[in-house]
Amino acid sequence: MPKSRNRPSKRQRPPTPPTTHIPADQNGYVVANDHAGPADIDNEIRKALADTAARGRLLLTQDPTLETITHRRRANRDIDGFDPDEWWPVALVEPLNYRAFQFSGAQYLLTMAIASKLGLAKAQPGTPPPSVANWTFRHGSRCELLDPTGTVLAEFRQTADPEWRTTALARCQAIVLYGGQLGVRKPAAISVIEYDDRARDAELHAAVAAGAVLAGIVNYIPTAD
Repeated sequence: MPKSRNRPSKRQRPPTPPTTHIPADQNGYVVANDHAGPADIDNEIRKALADTAARGRLLLTQDPTLETITHRRRANRDIDGFDPDEWWPVALVEPLNYRAFQFSGAQYLLTMAIASKLGLAKAQPGTPPPSVANWTFRHGSRCELLDPTGTVLAEFRQTADPEWRTTALARCQAIVLYGGQLGVRKPAAISVIEYDDRARDAELHAAVAAGAVLAGIVNYIPTAD
């Protein structure tokens, strides 16, 4: 007897989207799906640790509380009377990709969570960043941010001006700001002309005020070029 054509077909479970080779969106987020299991999460954590590509910028400030940090160079700085102990070297570090998981419509940023777990603190306007043990900012032909295990968490190419290097050498420390929207990478929706130092400053301070930036005073180690 032929089977009835009215019998409902067996419902098949939709395939779980893969968690590998997920392209980043315009904000740099690499987002895995809600259906990821423990093995997928472990895999994403490994990829987050291995993804060290970043963009960065090196600045000098006389205010370690981050309230007046600016991308604008001080053209009237007296080079002859320059005292490195009066200034702080600052390294802005923006990871190119943020490994994240999507949980019930909310994004959990693995990249930031790892850095926070290892010691970097949320940047607080008006308060100097804490000194974080065993973190290092290494600068030579490239800049590298190393976590307490000695692992490179982020790296980028940036030529430091002589005053920045002199200041970092004198202090043996640098302030590191780690996160997105620090005024380093031009957003896709803004033209190069619009993204001037004033716009960079506004972006940086907005990110700090929103609590979206991690910070710490770390050891500075120069390396051979």
